[in-house]
Amino acid sequence: MRKVNWEQVVTTDPALVFNKAESDQLNSTVKRGPYVTIKGSEIGGFALLQQIAFGDISGDGQEEAAIVLESGGTGGAFGVILFGVVDGKPKMIEKVLGYKMFAKIENNELVIPQPVYAGWEGNCCPSGESATKYILSGNKLVQTSYSDTPFEQAKVPTVGQFYALLNQQKYAEAYKFFSPAFQVNTPFEKWRDGYKNTTFSGKPPEITEAPKGQVKAQIVAFEKTDNGEIRSTYVVQWALAWNSKAKQWLLDSASAEISGSTPSLNSALRTTNWFKVLTTEPKLKYDPSVDGKPVGFAGPYLTAGNEAYGHAMLESIRYGDFSSDGKEEAVIPLHSGGTAGSTGTLVYTMGEDGKPKFVTALPGYKMGASVQAGELQVTLPIYAGYEPNCCPSGSTLTRYKLDPATLKLVQIGEKSGPLAGTHVDAADHFYQLLSAKSYKDAYSMFSSAFQAGQPIDKWQAGYQNTKILNYTVTQVDANRARVELISQEGANNAQKFFITWALIWTEKGWKLDKALVQ
Repeated sequence: MRKVNWEQVVTTDPALVFNKAESDQLNSTVKRGPYVTIKGSEIGGFALLQQIAFGDISGDGQEEAAIVLESGGTGGAFGVILFGVVDGKPKMIEKVLGYKMFAKIENNELVIPQPVYAGWEGNCCPSGESATKYILSGNKLVQTSYSDTPFEQAKVPTVGQFYALLNQQKYAEAYKFFSPAFQVNTPFEKWRDGYKNTTFSGKPPEITEAPKGQVKAQIVAFEKTDNGEIRSTYVVQWALAWNSKAKQWLLDSASAEISGSTPSLNSALRTTNWFKVLTTEPKLKYDPSVDGKPVGFAGPYLTAGNEAYGHAMLESIRYGDFSSDGKEEAVIPLHSGGTAGSTGTLVYTMGEDGKPKFVTALPGYKMGASVQAGELQVTLPIYAGYEPNCCPSGSTLTRYKLDPATLKLVQIGEKSGPLAGTHVDAADHFYQLLSAKSYKDAYSMFSSAFQAGQPIDKWQAGYQNTKILNYTVTQVDANRARVELISQEGANNAQKFFITWALIWTEKGWKLDKALVQ
């Protein structure tokens, strides 16, 4: 089986459909392998012939071969096809379908690893990984075992998702994030009724890792009491338990303490008829013809003189005192109605005449604004240039206080940094450029220290006879990425390399700094 011309086999097997013109076009940029489709299905992909897994999983002394069909997209591989010897020739005899699959043969068993998702996670970030094992009996795969392994790094986003649901008052969905043991001790109705008089700060809680594998959440809550509204800050530390049936970490037990509890500030602005105030504000231009367009944006469409514009999101107004005068200000987001997200923020305070007073309009793109710790905090995305609109590499947080005497915003700090996991996208983009032989652009992805040790001419010369056949990039930790690379030098046989890159964050985004090649 190891000496077979596999390209000929997969392109002529009767269980597969091969269109040479289509395959050649799909391989025009980066050659991955012949593109085939499983007959009678819509599942297809590039047959990764450089990564074939061989082994005897039938126990007859004859090796079988497992080939991954790589989609070429973010879904990875949707299928694994299995070949055995029939009438002295290799023939496809079985298949396994899935998502982001891989295949290996160990101890005479076919092993299929796949990511584990509960359903709420982003495509990039599953909660764990599964491994399903098979043997072959009568040319049919028989499952022998299934196991799953949780990812520790999924704990923090799990707790974050729980509080996001709680903040949206989706109690039934949030309750599913509790372990069976927690649910036995705390029935749903009793737990839900505990939040009857509670609302949360509009800003998501601060979720961080804690010792012993636990997760800490800092939450700002407002409790309605007979004596008025009380603002409290809770610090909750959660222990989580992995649950294979739920396919995710579940919140199992918690310890909580109140770090601060005070009466709410003067909140007269909260009773304002904001539609009337905004549509009659002399410093804003109101266009009623755009109201409700697109569907879902019912707030008045406003334009300020400094390019801040959009639908006023009246249901998302943030209140808080960032002038330190004991009275709340109002922060009103403006939404573009499209992929640009929030394109402005309006700031109001309470005037001496007891009426809302316009302070300023801040323009932006995919802007975030909140009141936190007595400050107005504004976030803006950072793009290096290669990222899709949805997914910036980092963000800038600018902090302001309002001077109550001048009614001017005063910047008190600014901090920029990367978003979690985006270093993997940077490394992936580097290898896209390298595969396309865009050497100048690829070289720009290196750090200044790397470039100082590797002039571009010397570095580029090392790739003159190199053809990259396939690569995958996975996350190691917060600033390292692992690359599995298959390349070919001239007419030599293809070789597989494992490269671990350390990346650094700069004002121009992620840069590849140091590499360990195996």
